[in-house]
Amino acid sequence: MHDIVFLIDFDNTLIDHDRFKRDIGDWVDANALSLGSARFWEVYEDVRHETEIVDLPEVASRVAFEVGSQVFHRELSAFLWDYPFRDIAFPGSHDAVQHLATLGTTVILCDGHGAFQRHKLERSGFARAVSHNILVYVHKEEHAADIRQLFPARHYVIIDDKPRIHAAMKPCFGEALTTILIRQGHYAGSAHGQAGIDLEIDLLSALGALDREDFVRLARPI
Repeated sequence: MHDIVFLIDFDNTLIDHDRFKRDIGDWVDANALSLGSARFWEVYEDVRHETEIVDLPEVASRVAFEVGSQVFHRELSAFLWDYPFRDIAFPGSHDAVQHLATLGTTVILCDGHGAFQRHKLERSGFARAVSHNILVYVHKEEHAADIRQLFPARHYVIIDDKPRIHAAMKPCFGEALTTILIRQGHYAGSAHGQAGIDLEIDLLSALGALDREDFVRLARPI
């Protein structure tokens, strides 16, 4: 039984995923002469609708088929898998994770393509920072029971940029969960004062001022 477990989102919480997407679009515009980034993002949304996750390897495969070039597929795949994810970590994110690790057990809890998400975590340095405690689901908010079984704890803290995640998770854990909304990425400012969120912060560095008792005390009943 852990004393406290921190469930930390990844995209747009620890790394600037919006910047990653902008860099993908710029690369496609520069390298796919017969297909621009607008079409790439159309395929991206099609895949996300079909699979319910962001599956960039599948998007790359479909876009390459439309371009009609295996060379393009190899080059696009290399761009995605070789991308320097450590370079787009938000300022202070590594320090914040290190601080949380001194207070309890840290776990990355994210959605997406399992292999690619784990690869991003390795290249960004966050996999090692959380001792490879990584959970990747299609819809993580549907797996509260799994989380509690894998990481039983007296108290949980979830740090995420998506308001809907907090709204879904709070009833599953009740007062045993503190919900912290990080206002970054394209969800920033979209949920000010929303029910189910115990604390809103603009920067992860703000977590450095909190100790274990602070995190527990912040939890409010739903």
